[in-house]
Amino acid sequence: AVFHTVGIWRWNSDMETGNYVPIGESAPAKLAESRIQSEPNSLCQFSYAIGTNHDKTLWEAQTVFEKLVTSTKGFNRSKKPRRPWQNGSNTNSPYVFSSQMFFKRTNFTSRKEASVSYSLHPWIADAAKNTSYFPNPDRPAVFEPLGNRLCDIKDCNPPYLRTGDLVWISFFVEFIIGINNWSTTFTPYEFVRVGTVSPDLVGDA
Repeated sequence: AVFHTVGIWRWNSDMETGNYVPIGESAPAKLAESRIQSEPNSLCQFSYAIGTNHDKTLWEAQTVFEKLVTSTKGFNRSKKPRRPWQNGSNTNSPYVFSSQMFFKRTNFTSRKEASVSYSLHPWIADAAKNTSYFPNPDRPAVFEPLGNRLCDIKDCNPPYLRTGDLVWISFFVEFIIGINNWSTTFTPYEFVRVGTVSPDLVGDA
């Protein structure tokens, strides 16, 4: 199912390279060193944070989804604990949407890989050429309405999202059971900038 919401933009990882920084390259200024991944893997992600100081809808939605899935017969049969990160214990912190940057190439992924339709940053193109990973063809898109159509944010003014922008979001929900725990991920399809809010609504979290 595809869900929709509206939120206030707080921050994002680099829209083209996420937290992936090849060895020898310089990381984006705001990327924490602990988040850097120097090789393609499942920990390479795009991250997008939405403010929740004045609106707890995303945290409330996550609670509803998790109550539903944990009551579903057969879920988490090994009884692994819920991952502490973004578990709802601090609903004043921004809610972070995330999306995988890469998928591992197999005998069955050629069609998926061929569906990549966006221009690749040189780091990503090199990873696709020289490793067993390929870029996620469903990298979240960012738009702004101009006239009667949606335009790529790169062609708008300003050509990027800023703290305080009001965005419409389409997303789906994933429940991931890992080796040690399970977690919930809200994975975006699209962001559409529809306005900007007053600074006092942005908050400090």
